[in-house]
Amino acid sequence: MKKAVICSLIMQLKNNIILMCAILFSGVVHAQVTKVGNDTLYDVACWNVEWFGDATEGPTNEVTQYNNVRTVITNTEVDVWGLCEVSNSTTFYNLLNELPSYQGVLATYNQTQKTALIFNRDLFELMSNNLITDPSNPDYYNAFASGRYPFEVVLRTRTYPFDSVYFYVVHLKANSGSADQASYNRRSNASLYLQQFLNTQRANKKIVVLGDFNDDVDQSVVRINGSYLASPFQNFSNDSTRYFFPSKQLSLDGETTYPNYKPINMIDHILTSRALSDSFYVKQSAAVLKQFSAQISGYLSNTSDHYPVLTRFNLKRYPKATPIDTSNNDTIPNTGVRELTKVEFNVYPNPTQGIFTIDADINIQNITLYNLLGEEVYTTQPTKNARVIVLPEHVKNGMYLLLVQTPLGEVHKRIHLLRN
Repeated sequence: MKKAVICSLIMQLKNNIILMCAILFSGVVHAQVTKVGNDTLYDVACWNVEWFGDATEGPTNEVTQYNNVRTVITNTEVDVWGLCEVSNSTTFYNLLNELPSYQGVLATYNQTQKTALIFNRDLFELMSNNLITDPSNPDYYNAFASGRYPFEVVLRTRTYPFDSVYFYVVHLKANSGSADQASYNRRSNASLYLQQFLNTQRANKKIVVLGDFNDDVDQSVVRINGSYLASPFQNFSNDSTRYFFPSKQLSLDGETTYPNYKPINMIDHILTSRALSDSFYVKQSAAVLKQFSAQISGYLSNTSDHYPVLTRFNLKRYPKATPIDTSNNDTIPNTGVRELTKVEFNVYPNPTQGIFTIDADINIQNITLYNLLGEEVYTTQPTKNARVIVLPEHVKNGMYLLLVQTPLGEVHKRIHLLRN
């Protein structure tokens, strides 16, 4: 027992030394990674970072891998990253410290290879994070790769209209060979269990399932008796009124996220609920970020053996203006988009005791106050350029978002109500 403890301490010390080296040489960057993110859209990507932070598995040079991963996240400016195989929590949290624009959470299950979500803190706020388990189902642990449960992270947008997006980072059971029926069955069961949970517990939510699925969505990578099996995620594809795979077209186009595997297949994917994809998915935006092989010398050996998958969403679209499309089309036409226009105005005092002034040089048509749940708590229509707003007593202390509608567009400002 003592020997095991000593070995564990030695390994932890080794990892920490490697981490200190990464910090020491963090300014040394040899990768020429270019920007991918779109400034007016929400970019969402998944990436298996291959034993990130583990000193004995994956890329042998931990300093190089660390620097390249940090450079990719920094330079691409993608808004949300679902990560797989984060294998050292100290390395992960040190990475976050060097990414001031991002916030992140790490799954808490026992396996070394953990999932994580990193997001742009200026665009989203963290509402909750949780592992999806089902103690009543004795097969749940086995189906989800011996306890690598789906990692649910709920984010709320920081800009109007307030909305919550439910992210699920998954890393399903890998194959031990091209004819691994047992692992295929475990992925199939995991897919069914996740669908049952989403249908019953998260119905009509804006959902993104992303990560390393370890299988494809057009057909399986598993071949039995000379024939490929149906995709283990066929249950989601068949339920096309509720779910959509933006990454499926990449499979049909012959793309791959795992180039070392032959024949070519996509095993990293992004799945969305129709509540999100039909009104907000940017059509044909799904892409494999394979350019990293050209931008990072030795990428597949020193950074990751997977390429990331990217999708984009426009969360400023309004279903009321453009009805939800439940047909086979993957998105609505690009109409009904209302952009927030920059209009200068001041709000004072802030914090306020319930009376404040809005000073603007433009006609204001309407003023609405929302709480952090996105619920309307007060609205008024002022008539003068200098407006004194008196909040009614039912508006309690707390943080609110003030939405101001003008002929040039809609603008907002946070306001803190602090009555005596």
